[in-house]
Amino acid sequence: MAGKSSGADPFRTPGSKYEDEEPFVLALVPAGVPFDWSTEPEDALWLPEPFFYPLYRAAIAQKLPLLSSLNNFYERYRFNATRAGELVQELRSIPTSDLSPELQRAIHLASDLAGRAASSNGTLELLIEGP
Repeated sequence: MAGKSSGADPFRTPGSKYEDEEPFVLALVPAGVPFDWSTEPEDALWLPEPFFYPLYRAAIAQKLPLLSSLNNFYERYRFNATRAGELVQELRSIPTSDLSPELQRAIHLASDLAGRAASSNGTLELLIEGP
C-alpha cells in the first residue's frame, strides 16, 4: 500500500497518540477495475493499526461472518455493493459501550463509507487493506 496522502485520516494527526501508527485503509474504488495504488482514491478512511484488532475481536464475539473473515491485517479485501451493505449491517450491530470513543467513531465512519459503496448501484467497491 502506498503512504497516506488523500482521504480522511482523523486519528493519526500530528501530536495524537496514534500519530506514528501504521494505517489500514478503507477506500471507495471503481467496481471491477484493478487497483494498484498508482493513483490513490479520493474517498478513503485511514485508520491506525491498533483499531483493527479490537474490531476483529468484537466481530468474532458477535459471530459476524463478514467482519470475522477480515482475519489478516496485511491482506487486501474488496467488497461489491451487496457485500458492502452486509458490512454496514455488521458494523452497526457491534455493541460499542465497551469500546473507546475513538474506536466508536471509527466504526461510525467506516459504516458511512461502506454505505456509500452499498448505495453506488454497483459502480463502487469498498477496498480494505493494511500496510
